Amino acid sequence: MADALLSAVATTILENINSRWIQEFGISGGLKTELERLQSTLSTIQAVLLDAEEKQWKSEAIKNWLRKLKDTAYDVDDILDEFATNTHRGRLQRDVRTLVSTSFSYPKQLLFRSKIAHKLKNLREKLDAIAGERSKFHLREGIEVLEDREVSDRGRRETSTSLVNKLETLSLSCCNELHTLPKGMKQLKNLIYLEIEHCDALASMPVGLGQLSSLRILSMFIVGKDCGCFIDELNCLALEGELCIKGLDNIKSSTDARSADLILKQNLRSLSLSWCENNDGELLENAEEVLSGLQPHLNLKKLSIRNYHGPRFSYWLMDLLVPNLVEILLENCGRCECLPPLGKLGFLKFLTVSGMDALKSIDSSFYGNGEISFPSLEHLSFSRMLSLEEWTTVSGKETFPLLTSLTIAFCPKLVQLPVLFQSLKILEVRNLMNLKSLSDTLDNLSVLKRLDLEGCSELQSLPAGLESLSCLESLDLRRCDSLIRLPENGLRGLSSLSSLWIQNCKKLESLSNGVRAGDWAKGLSRSAVADEFTMMWTVSSVCNASKLCYVLVKLSNTLIS
Repeated sequence: MADALLSAVATTILENINSRWIQEFGISGGLKTELERLQSTLSTIQAVLLDAEEKQWKSEAIKNWLRKLKDTAYDVDDILDEFATNTHRGRLQRDVRTLVSTSFSYPKQLLFRSKIAHKLKNLREKLDAIAGERSKFHLREGIEVLEDREVSDRGRRETSTSLVNKLETLSLSCCNELHTLPKGMKQLKNLIYLEIEHCDALASMPVGLGQLSSLRILSMFIVGKDCGCFIDELNCLALEGELCIKGLDNIKSSTDARSADLILKQNLRSLSLSWCENNDGELLENAEEVLSGLQPHLNLKKLSIRNYHGPRFSYWLMDLLVPNLVEILLENCGRCECLPPLGKLGFLKFLTVSGMDALKSIDSSFYGNGEISFPSLEHLSFSRMLSLEEWTTVSGKETFPLLTSLTIAFCPKLVQLPVLFQSLKILEVRNLMNLKSLSDTLDNLSVLKRLDLEGCSELQSLPAGLESLSCLESLDLRRCDSLIRLPENGLRGLSSLSSLWIQNCKKLESLSNGVRAGDWAKGLSRSAVADEFTMMWTVSSVCNASKLCYVLVKLSNTLIS
């Protein structure tokens, strides 16, 4: 969820609680009680939010109170998203699950509900405690919100000008047909919050936006080309939260870029810089110069750079002059040939790199020269690196000590993965068409819980090290066209395995030593067929099935009929 006023966050949460997914899940017991209590708490908070959001700009105490509320509300929203996602997944799998005994799935549902209820209880109690502080701020309840007809009636008593002057919040998000904003917006002197996310047709901003001296939250800014709002309109705005700047192709020089004074905006939490995705083949040679002029304040936590056409990243990123970054996204920076030394960023938790077509090697420069490289990184994703041929790690130093999730996808020239990191819990390898071997890759992954291999068309076998993954709960093998066999002893060492999915591995002949796939299927004590999948229970010939919930296997018709 994007940075927003807390009133919007609370409304979204209440909508989620009343959503069709949750209502149809048959809520009862402790989970129902916690959701009802959460509704009550949020309704109590909502009653004073509008007044608090008006007063926060004049009271640091109220601003801090709202920040604590918002942080907790985001946590609640994340849990509800997790609940809705799990519910939706359950609905999608309903047809398959009805084919087998519900005794396998019902305890799992109860456990999941219990965990969600416990998390909600803790957060609801935290919200209650924070909400209890509201009395010391003397906030008014039920600030009036005007509907369209009320505005019309009120206009008989007040001039339209006086109404405009009072406007503090304007949300136009998801107005897909909105092409322009009103030219008179500069008259909204009291406007604090302008939300224009997901307005895909919006092409420019009105001249004079920089005159909105009260504006604090501006979700998106579009740089004008020959008319409209230029980048210097951002100069005088004391913006907070998240800001996405689009149309950077229209900035001519670093001098123009510096006129935005991003380096002085110390309350910006997130900054997204975006060039035009399709520039008709024109190479914008000034892109690096423009990026150098957009240096943000060192307090920034999240940075996204999209469709950047420069041959290298700007000095402020290469020299890590934004040291407090927690999240970085580099997307479609197709001409950049090297990555910044991001391993030196001590707070970085999330790193996504996608579409760097010119990058050929991930080498020692990526890790930096510190004693520990990427000391806080938890999630790493590399994808769509069309020229990437080599990824090496650095010997003699600790790297990625906290990394739990790694995704690497659509790197057609990469033939080998490095020895991976023992803290990994999730490994996704997708569409590495020339990956021939996973030898040594899996040896240190003692806590790995999920392994997905998809579209690795040259991979012929899985390493013996797979058998030592005693914590592995989910194994997913799809479209590995050359895969002939699993490890010699099958999957017997995978004592925690609860989900096995094998699909479109056309050459797979053996699921364990001496056991052909067809023989394995015939020896099952329980099986069912759904949509050309074969579902099997009690797979003792292949793995330790004491914890196996389900197995989905789709092989060639000659193996299983």
